[in-house]
This record gives sequence, C-alpha cells and structure tokens, in this order.
Amino acid sequence: IAVESEVGKGTTFTVRFKLGNAHLKPEQIVETVISRSETEIPTFWDEQSPEPSIQHLPANDKQPTTSNGQPALLIVEDNSDMRAYMRGYLEENYRIIEAEDGARGMKQAYKHAPDLIISDVMMPEMDGLALCEKLKTDERTSHIPVILLTARASGESKVEGLETGADDYLTKPFDAKELQVRVKNLIEQRRRLRERFRRELVIQPSEVTVTSMDEAFLKKVMAAVEAHIDDPSFETDDLAREAAIGRRQLNRKLRALTGQSVREFIRTIRLKRAAQLLQQQAGTVTEISYQVGFNSIAHFAKIFREQFGVAPSEFSGSSTSSGS
Repeated sequence: IAVESEVGKGTTFTVRFKLGNAHLKPEQIVETVISRSETEIPTFWDEQSPEPSIQHLPANDKQPTTSNGQPALLIVEDNSDMRAYMRGYLEENYRIIEAEDGARGMKQAYKHAPDLIISDVMMPEMDGLALCEKLKTDERTSHIPVILLTARASGESKVEGLETGADDYLTKPFDAKELQVRVKNLIEQRRRLRERFRRELVIQPSEVTVTSMDEAFLKKVMAAVEAHIDDPSFETDDLAREAAIGRRQLNRKLRALTGQSVREFIRTIRLKRAAQLLQQQAGTVTEISYQVGFNSIAHFAKIFREQFGVAPSEFSGSSTSSGS
C-alpha cells in the first residue's frame, strides 16, 4: 500500500495485489469462476490487466416492498468495511439492521424479527454457524431465511453451514449482484409461502412445505384456536398463552408465516370452519355462526361475504371452489 499526497490538490492511494495464487493456502482458493459484466464489481481480475478499473453496480433493480414498507435485512458481520459494502448495495431496496458479531446478531433478530439475515461464519463471541443453529431451533426465529458468508472454500465448510439450517451459502469474495438476487429470491419464496398458506393451510396443513419447526408451530396454534373455536372471547392473549409465546412474538411469527395478524389468523380459521360446516349442511347459518364463535349473526354474515364473496346462506349450496 502506497500513498501520494499534496496539500490542496488531493491524495492517491495505491494498493498492489500479488498475481496468481502461489502465495495462498489451498483453503483460501475459490475455484468457481464468477461472471461479471460492465455494470458489476469484478470479483477476480485478469493477470494480464496490471491496473484494473473498479466499476460500480447501479442499484436500480427495485425490490417489491411489503405493506409495512421495505423488507428488513439483518447483516451480521464483524468487519465494518464488509458491512458497509453490503449495505451500500442493499440499502436502496431494504431496511438494513447491523450487528458486529453473532451474539449481538441474535439480540437484533429477537428485537426486529427481520425478513432475512445475512451472516458471516467466522466471528468472535458467537460464529455464524452457532448463530444459524440457534435461529433455526428457536420458535421465534426459525422462519427467518439465513444466508451464510465465508472465506473458507472447501465443500465440507458449505455442508457444515447447510446442516445448521442455512437457506443459502456464499463464498467470499462474492459478486454483489449475486447477493442481491439471492436475497430477492429468498424473500420472494417466503412471500409465495405466505400466499399458499392463506389458500390452503388452515384446511390442509400437510400440503404446505415449511420447515418442520414452523409446521409444528402452525399446527399447534391452529389446534389451540380450534379447541376454543366456539368461544367468542378467545383472542390474541389467549392464543399467546396457549402457544407459550409472547404476544408480540406470536404476532411477528404469524405475520412472517401467513401474512396475517393474530386476530386475522383466528378469524380466518373460524370462517373456514364455518365454510366446511355449511358445505356439509351441518346446521343452519345461525347455529353454525355460534359454533365458530360469533355472537352477532349480522357481523358473521358480513365478514363471511368479505372472505368468500357470497352470503353464508348462498355458500351452503355452492361448490367447494367458492371457498378457496
């Protein structure tokens, strides 16, 4: 590293890297060739180019935002320059939260419940593997996608990361565009999962593909609602108590998995159970409304029409597809 500086004119820093890989250890060498275009930062430089120019990737691929604004990303990385590098490419499309090690990253995950976590593997206090394992085995955070970053290029390292439950894995140095695409894809996969849940899970939970812990959690809260489905006073605090989870965490978890608040989740189960009973002609509209926890027939009829597009009295004679 060399520097030339003249007061009033400016400063030039020169950084020289050794060519080839003879000075590197085997585990520091990445064999995969990462493609690049004129709009991307080159990850590898050709040996024939002694003075490569650095080009910057324009952040012009807008990520669809959630109803509450931009999706939140938690970046857990002990190197401040690397955090700044990732933040620079992601902050236009996402709300960025940062942590400098795994222990602080765990606290930030509990506090903010981000839409996705990007974590380095080698960190003090708690490394990325331990962080990922804790996140994926905790009911409060098991649904959050995790991308692990590492400078270790061996296949064993990648397998070790995936075994902790990581959703994706990138080896340093990585292409900024590739990171953007992987983040976007994982968030989109979660959005599609939420949409599929809203269509199918309440009636057919076994057909929805989620992690085993998340599926167990959803089945548990569904069973709790169904056990009290005829009780109109059964609401958010009651479900949180039954699920043995804080009210705030329950709301965050259900929003992440289903796109619904706790109150909306309970109401959806009540309405879909009502639809089943109506199709089976298991009673009158009034009787069924009481069976699923509605004291007001008028209110039941109103929100049933909002959910299914027809009145309860009309739904009993309609096809199953009307309630999808």
